[in-house]
Amino acid sequence: METQNYQFSYIIAYKHTQDRLPLLRKTIAWLHQIKGAEIIIVEQDKIQKLEETDHRARHYIFLKNEGQFEKTWAFNVGAKYATTNTLVFGDADLIMNTTEFQKSLQEFKTKNYDVLSPHSQVLDLTAQENNLPLNKLYEIKRQGRKTELLPGNTTHQNVSLCGGITIWKREALDKVNSWPEEFIGWGCEDNAQSEKVLKLGLKNKTMDYKAYHLYHKRVAPNENQYLRNLNLLKQVQGMTDQQMLQWINQKRGKIGHLNKYA
Repeated sequence: METQNYQFSYIIAYKHTQDRLPLLRKTIAWLHQIKGAEIIIVEQDKIQKLEETDHRARHYIFLKNEGQFEKTWAFNVGAKYATTNTLVFGDADLIMNTTEFQKSLQEFKTKNYDVLSPHSQVLDLTAQENNLPLNKLYEIKRQGRKTELLPGNTTHQNVSLCGGITIWKREALDKVNSWPEEFIGWGCEDNAQSEKVLKLGLKNKTMDYKAYHLYHKRVAPNENQYLRNLNLLKQVQGMTDQQMLQWINQKRGKIGHLNKYA
């Protein structure tokens, strides 16, 4: 399914706010520096707010959703539009050193990994650092939050293997039946996806590089929804390998639908 034009598909889930738009633009500017990037933007909202000049993507998809943002649904729809077998899922406010990201892609393909995190830490930038040119960002030396297969806690100070930016083989994503759409709103979906990687024994690696999280004001999650996600994560973590397979297979054909709420 690989094309000559694109070496990998980069899928971004986006919910528009005025302060997030400059971050998306900077992230896309970064991606345009990487050869072979098929950029796929999936906007989710009550009405479409992005203009073509905002995203400059190969594919732009709008998902109508009048409820809470569902990143996993956006990822699953975006993956269906991808024309390559190397699928990268990233947040709209995360960038990396271009050379290090390309080395991660090379490692992923030559060593035949199922899942790879191109960063071992995520550095939260300041508002002032957002304005630095990309080459100056890469010179920042302080440590960021650690990336791990499973954080082992629920504080979200660390980043799970499937958090931030993650590279997937399409075959491996099919094996876990994409991203779990049961997780609605903010939190725990990346931890649950990491549990799938662990329990299904997918070949994975974390590269010793850094991702840069562009600054934005924190928005407190819906407490009830977050607690629901957290309880669901605990159920997933408590599953046996067989129960995990049953959970995955029960959802086949029931996720990634474009008109989910039509």
